[in-house]
Amino acid sequence: MGIAYHYGLIAEMWLAADMPDAAATALDRADQALTTYGQRYAEGLLLLLRARLLHARGEPVDVVRAAAEAARARSDERGAHLFPRRSERFLAEIEALREASRAN
Repeated sequence: MGIAYHYGLIAEMWLAADMPDAAATALDRADQALTTYGQRYAEGLLLLLRARLLHARGEPVDVVRAAAEAARARSDERGAHLFPRRSERFLAEIEALREASRAN
């Protein structure tokens, strides 16, 4: 899967540890690897992690949702079947947050 994928996994760990700045750095390195080595399989995952980073940084739900939908579409284009499912789960989480905020 390549270097970009591994940086994506590192970014995901930083997000789980509630360290968005470290996650952003890892995602930037993943983007550099995409450019340098052209390993595009993980591109949808990286876009999904960018959406999660937006969410962690408190961006509006509509912005996060658009980023997650773009990640799902890119994964579909690349034939990376695991990543669209992850995007779908994240989109469901975002929708639940949207509904909860409307109820309040």
